Amino acid sequence: MKRIGFSLLLLFMALPSMAQQAAAPTQTAAPAPAVAPAPAPAPAPAPAPAVAPAPAPAPEAAPAPVAEVAPAPAPADSGAFPAEFSATPDSAATPVDSSVAPADSAAPAAAVAAPADTVKADTVKKDTVVVAKVDSSAVKADSSAAKQDSAFTPAEQKTTASRKRFFLGVFGAVTYNDFYDSKLGLSNFGKHASGYSIETSGQDDLMGNYWGVGANAGLGAMFMFTEMFGIHGELGVAYREGKGESDVTVTLTWDDKTKMRERASLGIEYSLRQVNMDIPVLFRFALPNIMYAEAGPMLSLSFYSRDKSYVSDDESKHKYREEDVCNFAEFDMAFGLGATRRIGSKYIEAGLRFVLGLTPLNDADDAPKTWQGQFNMTFWFL
Repeated sequence: MKRIGFSLLLLFMALPSMAQQAAAPTQTAAPAPAVAPAPAPAPAPAPAPAVAPAPAPAPEAAPAPVAEVAPAPAPADSGAFPAEFSATPDSAATPVDSSVAPADSAAPAAAVAAPADTVKADTVKKDTVVVAKVDSSAVKADSSAAKQDSAFTPAEQKTTASRKRFFLGVFGAVTYNDFYDSKLGLSNFGKHASGYSIETSGQDDLMGNYWGVGANAGLGAMFMFTEMFGIHGELGVAYREGKGESDVTVTLTWDDKTKMRERASLGIEYSLRQVNMDIPVLFRFALPNIMYAEAGPMLSLSFYSRDKSYVSDDESKHKYREEDVCNFAEFDMAFGLGATRRIGSKYIEAGLRFVLGLTPLNDADDAPKTWQGQFNMTFWFL
């Protein structure tokens, strides 16, 4: 009787919960794919804390809020309850949101069922974002380097392709004119005389004092095979002028010893004027933006030449004049040094040039050879 009474008491206590379970509407949720059913709780486990959803990464849109699910209450510690009562959660503890579709309600359950996976996924996403940022910065750096390379490479190709090779310009020069290797025939006085001999002194002073200032002007052209090697030619009109004077002592000695030696002092002045056309062809070696050196032959064509000589002694002064005293063609050697500078799209250069005569001015036995120093300015306008 006691057992029957105890069983009736337990049945009476379980009737309210069975009535509520029968009255609750039955909803069938679509099974969540790839989510295993939650295992049955232990007979008396501690209530699990609510798992808050992991915050969404900053770049992506925040997901829909997930309703917090309360943990299922632990069943009473009694072996008389059937297994289905202990596995079924209390319907009063888990209210059903009628506005959420069954498929939607399954997704939060999956998220709650596997919080570890969600944290890992968020961590992976965050790591992916960081890596993506690093890679994008590297890509930007690479692209900027590529832009720099692309900025230099076409410029170098353009500089190489459009490097200026041909130059055309005008030049002007101030020249210092002088002679060398001559005494203007003063050493030959009385060389072919008979019965006497003449000696002179001081004739070296005439050449030592001879000098003059002239000018050159004309057109120039230059072609540079490379940045360092080229050829430079000019066609210009040259005005040359020089003058020298000296006191020469002339001593006359007779072959006849009975005659007295005679001596005279002469004052000599000599001047020469020339108008030539100079045609130098010079091979140039250049160090870009530093300096250049050039050398080559020069042909000088004489179109006008005239000299004057004044010889004076104690009693009188004699004047001698001669036309066309120079040969038509004269061959010289020219050497030059200078520097070129760019002004906008044009070029200007300044240099020093030395001209050394290879052939004498005329066919006389003691004819002089020219020697010049020039200061040149050239403007390359093309």
